[in-house]
Amino acid sequence: MPDITMCDDKTCPLAPKCYRNPASGTQPNEYRQSWFVESPRTEERCDHFSERQP
Repeated sequence: MPDITMCDDKTCPLAPKCYRNPASGTQPNEYRQSWFVESPRTEERCDHFSERQP
């Protein structure tokens, strides 16, 4: 379980590479997980982008 705030922005072009987005393969905890209420992204930039490590 990642101890970070997750993002569920399905239209974000960075989602497959971002550790905060489940589209990258990060599995959130179904019982105790923080989520952004709104996407933190503006246009193509996201200050909360965290690159997923292989």
